[in-house]
Amino acid sequence: GTAKWDQPGEFPAERFDGFTPIYNFPSFHWGANAQSLNWTNRFEIKEDFSHVRGQHQFKFGGEYAQYISPEDVTANRGTWTFGQDQFFDGSAAAIANLRNPISFTASFPDTTRKMENYWMNWYVQDEWKPRSNLTLNFGVRHDIQYRSFNNQLDLTGRESLRQFINPDSRGDLNNLGPRVGMSWDVREDGQTVVRAAYGRFYQYLPQGSLRNEQSALKQNAISIPNPSYPDPYGGLSQQAFVTVSARPNINIVDDNIENASGDTVTAGISRQLHQNLALHVDGVYTDLRKFARTQNINQAVPAFDFKTLTAAQAATISAFTAAQINARRPLANWGNVTQLAANGWSDYRAIYVRLDKRFANGYQYLLSYTRDWTENNVNNVTDYYNPQNDIGPLPSDRRHALVVSYASQLPANVILGVIYNFRTTTPFSA
Repeated sequence: GTAKWDQPGEFPAERFDGFTPIYNFPSFHWGANAQSLNWTNRFEIKEDFSHVRGQHQFKFGGEYAQYISPEDVTANRGTWTFGQDQFFDGSAAAIANLRNPISFTASFPDTTRKMENYWMNWYVQDEWKPRSNLTLNFGVRHDIQYRSFNNQLDLTGRESLRQFINPDSRGDLNNLGPRVGMSWDVREDGQTVVRAAYGRFYQYLPQGSLRNEQSALKQNAISIPNPSYPDPYGGLSQQAFVTVSARPNINIVDDNIENASGDTVTAGISRQLHQNLALHVDGVYTDLRKFARTQNINQAVPAFDFKTLTAAQAATISAFTAAQINARRPLANWGNVTQLAANGWSDYRAIYVRLDKRFANGYQYLLSYTRDWTENNVNNVTDYYNPQNDIGPLPSDRRHALVVSYASQLPANVILGVIYNFRTTTPFSA
């Protein structure tokens, strides 16, 4: 008969038929060796209310939600990474002829985990019109991710993790977010409107970023730089290799983890130039702090100053063996200790200018320009000893963006539209 598995933790051999190692090249990737079976049991209670009294419109409400996700974690049966493209067609001959991998990763055995996430929030808001041409908004919101930072982690059988973590100590309960806003019709004629707002907002910590810690020391993670090929274990079995190396690679969460917070200030003005044409100018500033990202707190101490690296030194580094790298780690009995910590940040500053001709007399057009001055340090830390080197624009950042659109009414109820986009190029990162 056909083998069946419909519960996390069932790992019959038939489940992995057709799996292959993964081969990563600069230009393409080939292979498949990962699979998961999971679902989420969701329970939610939510209620929102509104009440109008005189010049005030009140809104208030709250929510409780829980998400329980039993999951299985299948092993990585081998991932090879090569620094240069090579001939590859998936055949046994092509695989045998590959040369000079720069890294090999794997994991074993298959295991399970259980994600638990509890969300609670409440808010109250008042929209007040003290005058016919002035609207004020006041509000506050409280967000709690209660015992959702792997607090329930059972360290039985892996007590050595207590060297790094104490999950029971984690928590972030003071996420109070005020917000205030204003809209002012300057001359009470609907032609000039000034608006401004401030708010603090919190981001839930995604459960996906917490998953790896649950598998720490339940699943062996293997990472070998400059491995031998095709046998990265040097003739040993996986278990024997891990036993000999005795330097486990683990993923952990910083006990001081917190929800990311963002303070946003906006201000702008809209002016009607004539009956069908308006100009809008807005400025935005967002200060994002405590953004969660990973860092290797047991990274090998650099052998050279990377800012003044010579070609000869670079060649020496690329030839380092795993033993040489491990010898430079602060904690000699551990390999990579990848920690999820809330220390990323971003400063977003931008100006938006929009000229808007609404549809009238058979045509409309829109000109929109954005200029931003954004600085970030939100990517996973490349060099634990010099995290400032990661400061800069994100790969998606574009400093200037111009959009021009036009639409015209043609006969037979046909509308012809044209949109033109101009954006500066994305940044280059070494």
